[in-house]
Amino acid sequence: MPLISAIFKTLYRLTCPGGALLAVAAILLRLGTPPGQDSSRIRFVALALLLTGLVLSAVFRRSRLFFATLVLTLAQAALAWISPHLSAHGGRVLANSISVLLPLNLLAQAFLQERGIISSAGRRRLAILGAQIIAVGVFCLPQLTDAASWLDRPFFAIPFSDWSRLSQPGLLAFVVAMIVILVPLLRRYRAVESSLFWALVASFIAFWSGGTNFRAGIFFATGGMALIVALLETSYKMAYHDELTQLPSRRALNEALMKLPESYTIAMVDVDHFKKFNDTYGHAAGDQALRLVASRLAFVTGGGKAYRYGGEEFTVVFTGPYAPPD
Repeated sequence: MPLISAIFKTLYRLTCPGGALLAVAAILLRLGTPPGQDSSRIRFVALALLLTGLVLSAVFRRSRLFFATLVLTLAQAALAWISPHLSAHGGRVLANSISVLLPLNLLAQAFLQERGIISSAGRRRLAILGAQIIAVGVFCLPQLTDAASWLDRPFFAIPFSDWSRLSQPGLLAFVVAMIVILVPLLRRYRAVESSLFWALVASFIAFWSGGTNFRAGIFFATGGMALIVALLETSYKMAYHDELTQLPSRRALNEALMKLPESYTIAMVDVDHFKKFNDTYGHAAGDQALRLVASRLAFVTGGGKAYRYGGEEFTVVFTGPYAPPD
């Protein structure tokens, strides 16, 4: 039973909310909502949603989600508005280039750290994206047909990739990026990495559905929604969870205290001589000690819930008619 429970919990965390958002988008399309196969309104709605994600990630200073959303926005805008005005060769090169660069850029965000958007690291990332845009524009020139042909070069039997409507380099980039992001998620759930995985899946489906039609716009927008949900989830965690101990923070405690029933018990836990321990063994050892205490309190019996009160102090709240056991 514990194994089955762990499997279901892992599947739930992997599929929610990104998988649920994709399922809703697929159901709406299946039901014929929205109408019109070439509606430009859908493209504008998709772009507006992605731009909303850009603004929110910038306001909350989540650089990884900002650059992931920016990559989706550029891809959707290029396929929806630029590709139809190119020649058949140029449109094919543009789609092949995006199918390779988009998954690689999303994969990179899974390994980069939060370094700001307008910081030196953020400016370098913007410069790299700008260089990619210039390179794609150059490859679309008819004079570089031979140089761009590698983007459509097959590595294995063509029937194995025809179903995806992607070039084999693009399909390979998507598969590698999905696997590399998914494997760590099976061990430990992370909101940002989960949203990047589902943004990859949504982008792949967008290419599979045509890339430039309104269906593709809906799936690109769904990938953007997954990133926005991750932004809200990480912001909530920052506000209500203590980063060091992974316990709910004092803000969460204050809200819990306002919802207490008539019968409850509150226990205050303090680590004795913690300052002396810190001075003797250093702050790194002190942090380890706090994590150890928090890991024990997280599994307290008697129906209690532990919170980080501040410093070396913790609070355990027991709700119910009886006091907690010793």
